[in-house]
Amino acid sequence: MAATSSFVKWTVFLVIFTSAFALSSSKPTKCAGETCKGVEAIPDWDYLLFVVQWPESFCLYYNASRSTNGDQKCIIPSGVRDWTVHGTWPTKIGTEGPTNCNNTWTFDFSKVKDLESQLQKAWPDLLSGSTYDSFWAHEWDKHGTCASSLPALYGEHNYFGSTLKMHSHFNMDSILSAAEIVPSKTSNYTRDAIFNAIKAGAGGMPDLTCYQKNLHDGSGIQQYLAEVRLCIDKTFKPMDCPKPSSKHVTRTAYYEPCSSKVPIMLPPITA
Repeated sequence: MAATSSFVKWTVFLVIFTSAFALSSSKPTKCAGETCKGVEAIPDWDYLLFVVQWPESFCLYYNASRSTNGDQKCIIPSGVRDWTVHGTWPTKIGTEGPTNCNNTWTFDFSKVKDLESQLQKAWPDLLSGSTYDSFWAHEWDKHGTCASSLPALYGEHNYFGSTLKMHSHFNMDSILSAAEIVPSKTSNYTRDAIFNAIKAGAGGMPDLTCYQKNLHDGSGIQQYLAEVRLCIDKTFKPMDCPKPSSKHVTRTAYYEPCSSKVPIMLPPITA
C-alpha cells in the first residue's frame, strides 16, 4: 500500500508541476524579438540537467583534498540540512554544454534579490572565503546565459526562480526517504535501490555520481552518494537521462559514476 500511495502522490505532483509550466511549453523553444535580444548566437541544446548535491559528501571530498585547495574549506551553513542545488545545465545529447554563452551578460544580483533567502538555503556556496554571490554568478555565467535561449529561463530571475521550483518539487530527501534511503553512519545502499527510488519518485531515469574514497587498508573503495542529476525537457517534464556516450560521461572533477559493485553511503550532515 505504501508503494501505491507514493506512486499516486508523485503522479499527482507531476501533473501539477507540468501545469505550472504550461505557458512555457506553448512558447517557441528559442527566444526571439526584443524580449530576448542577444541570445540569437547561443548554441542549441536538447535538455536540462538539474543537479542536486549532498553537502556532506561534497565536504568529505573537498576537505580531504585541501592540500590542493589552499586555505579554502568546505563548510555547510547551519541552516542547511538537505540536498542543495548545484545547478541547471543546458545539455546537448552526446556532449557537454554549451557553456559560457555570453561573456558580456554578467550576473546581476539585484535581479534575484527577492529570492535571496531561498537561494541561501537551497543553493548555498559551501566554500569558505568566497564572495557572497560568487557561486550564483559562476552558475549564471557558465550555464544561465545558455539556458536563456528558452523563454521560460530568460534572464537571472527566470533561471534561478525556475531552478528553485524544481528543487522544491523534486524533493530528493522525500523521494529517497520514501524508499527508506536516509542519511546514516552505518547503513549502505545499493546503486539499484537508489536509482529505482529516484526513477519512481522523479519520473525519469537519473544519473548518479559518487565520491569514491580509497580505503586505508588498500582493500577497495568506499562510495558516498554525491550528486543526483535529473534530465528535464524544454517543457519542464522529467525524462530518462540519455545513456552516456564516449563524449559525455558523468565523471566530474570531483566524482565518478556510482558503481553497482560497491555499496553506497549517504553520510549524515555533521556541521
